[in-house]
Amino acid sequence: MLLTACDKQVPSNASSGDTLAAEIPQPPESVAAREEAINHGPPVCRRRPGSTLVTSKGIGPAQLGLSTDSLNRLCSVRDSALRQDEGQPANGKAISVGEGSAPILLFVDDAKKTIRSATTTDPFFRTTTGVGVGSTVADLRANRPQMCGDIGPTGIEVWTTSFPGVVFGTTAYPPKMPKGGSGLKRGAGAVPDTAQITFVAVSKAVRGCPG
Repeated sequence: MLLTACDKQVPSNASSGDTLAAEIPQPPESVAAREEAINHGPPVCRRRPGSTLVTSKGIGPAQLGLSTDSLNRLCSVRDSALRQDEGQPANGKAISVGEGSAPILLFVDDAKKTIRSATTTDPFFRTTTGVGVGSTVADLRANRPQMCGDIGPTGIEVWTTSFPGVVFGTTAYPPKMPKGGSGLKRGAGAVPDTAQITFVAVSKAVRGCPG
């Protein structure tokens, strides 16, 4: 018996569009997010060596003289409602650093678009000797014995010539000090050791101590 075999071909009406996954357009918010990622870094500056350090050159990634474009590549620089001088429009910027999103307030040279000052009230940031927000004036004196001060908006501010450009806010307040805090610029000896540091600010405006 002769057996014959034939291939039974079934015509297919399927088009390439049926067999290939159709390309789904990205929603507008996804496109915007991608463009934002190209122009800016992540919302929070990642913790890196030096990202918690306070020096005369800056606080963490917020280094004096750094352009805002360069900082934006590390993390997003956002607007702040704060102003540096009374009566001026809001001109502050801010970034967040590390897992706890520790904030740094920035003021920028509008002409050069570079950082001219950085301030923080977060204990995340410390000097090489471990002094920062929450430390006491005694901690600061232990490593920076020559200290001067002045009356600031919220209390006594202190600084040292051996740490130029860095100012520490404290909980000390004139009425609680001998002679109402007079003579601070000649020396901050009247500031009690128990006073705590409330903020750290770094700028190119170096305060001296009269001899």
